[in-house]
Amino acid sequence: SFRRRVSGPSPPVMPGTMSLATSSSLPTAILPSSSQTRSPLTLETCDNDTCKVFELANGEITSEPVTLNYASLRWNQRPSNVFLKKKPGSALISKLLAEMACYLHKDQGMRCYVEPGIAEEVGKASSMDVSFLKEWRVHGPAIDFAVSLGGDGTILYLSSLFPGAAPPVVAFALGSLGFLTPFDADVYRSVLSDFIENGGSLSLRTRLTAQVTHLSDKTTTTEVVLNEVVVDRGTSSQLTNLDCFADDVFCTTVRADGAILCTPTGSTAYSLSAGGSICHPQVPCLILTPISPHSLSFRPVIFQQSVHFRVVLARNTAWVSFDGRNRTALSRGDSVVVKLARHPLPVVCARGETADWLQAV
Repeated sequence: SFRRRVSGPSPPVMPGTMSLATSSSLPTAILPSSSQTRSPLTLETCDNDTCKVFELANGEITSEPVTLNYASLRWNQRPSNVFLKKKPGSALISKLLAEMACYLHKDQGMRCYVEPGIAEEVGKASSMDVSFLKEWRVHGPAIDFAVSLGGDGTILYLSSLFPGAAPPVVAFALGSLGFLTPFDADVYRSVLSDFIENGGSLSLRTRLTAQVTHLSDKTTTTEVVLNEVVVDRGTSSQLTNLDCFADDVFCTTVRADGAILCTPTGSTAYSLSAGGSICHPQVPCLILTPISPHSLSFRPVIFQQSVHFRVVLARNTAWVSFDGRNRTALSRGDSVVVKLARHPLPVVCARGETADWLQAV
């Protein structure tokens, strides 16, 4: 039987393990006294980086939820650098960016950064003086927080600019899809003022690291994604054959148009269209979703967050893409290893993580 023991001394809590208890054919009341306690044991738990050793004097292994109920940010020092990213090709959004940048710079005393070429584009679309806008490049000045003006695609691009530690993102809904954009641009002054003064609640969106290894020349490339890694057949008319391994244990061979490896955030993107499950952003997992599999029994599979998932191209050719970008050709024997990235993307919440997520879904 599986149950939580409530009597006796409380052992250290083991995140992510099962509560175990043995059953007996004898009633508890008449068990011999020597059977009232278990033998002491040593428990070792490991993730991808470290191992912990626990001495359990009463032999009880317990568990607790490993996900977060709440995450919030509080500034210990007033932020000073903000990066503004807008949806491309929209004059109206360019005007809004100019207005927002003027507010942040003049009223809040912020240094405002944009991508190269954006300051000129915004200046042409607006009559405001935006000469204070500074160009920002990767590995440029440290950014305290970012502002996104667009849809989920803008968030994906913004994530790609910060493959390491990413700043919190305040996202305003100005695109066609808004799973990650909870704020209304009409009230940007109150939203930004409150965040600068008081911080706010966060949704820590897990990301994935993908390493591609080419068998022919042993070269490797690494990408960080917020949504998904997709291996597909490309322009070939033949199915892909992908050998899949979880922590170096063979799982299956995917015979399909391709396979999607996604985060909980990506579960509402391409994976959803391919029949994958919708996951709350705090579910600690990696989702494997086949694309049009040549099998009636192949369903999406959810793996633990700590898994190192390896896909090897067994035959034919294929392509791999990362959040829809940087599409790369694969040949037979090439592999893609996907695992949890060290740094999440912190997205500022409007009403709270679960409330924002349910509203978007």
